[in-house]
Amino acid sequence: MKNDDQYHDAIELFISQKEIGDKVKELAEILNKEYENQSVLMIGVLQGGFMFFADLIRCLTFDITLDFIQASSYGSNKTSSGEVKIEGVMKHAPSEKRVILVDDIIDTGNTFYQLKKWYSEKNIFDIKTIALVDKPERREVDFEVDYALFQIPDKFIVGYGLDYKGKYRQLPYIGVLK
Repeated sequence: MKNDDQYHDAIELFISQKEIGDKVKELAEILNKEYENQSVLMIGVLQGGFMFFADLIRCLTFDITLDFIQASSYGSNKTSSGEVKIEGVMKHAPSEKRVILVDDIIDTGNTFYQLKKWYSEKNIFDIKTIALVDKPERREVDFEVDYALFQIPDKFIVGYGLDYKGKYRQLPYIGVLK
């Protein structure tokens, strides 16, 4: 697929909009079967996970309550600082609920590890993690995501919510920053 938008000099197409859409629908079908007739608290991790989160929840047919939390270990860098910064107050208490955390990427694993640990201490029934993209070779902690749409090598990617210094989030595809 030709990358003919305004970013063609800075970004090389990596995962197309169609590929992302197809995988989102596949995951939604799995979740709809797994959580049929159940109530789930879906928590979107901001800021990068917002596009994936929005597309995913529009495909779900089970009872969901939505919430958001902001967490990051990158800041404006291309590599993780190793320190997870968590901000924002949840509007819905996760106590005695099934929880699904949805984020854009699992890289070092630090963010998901810290979030899952924090939520697990809240008297919940169970917790699952979902990432748009998984880069297992970058793991710094022992953590496996429950669902990942794409497993990729160690490339710095942008688009579809993923950014570099606040740029490129709006792209409908995922590209490699040159």
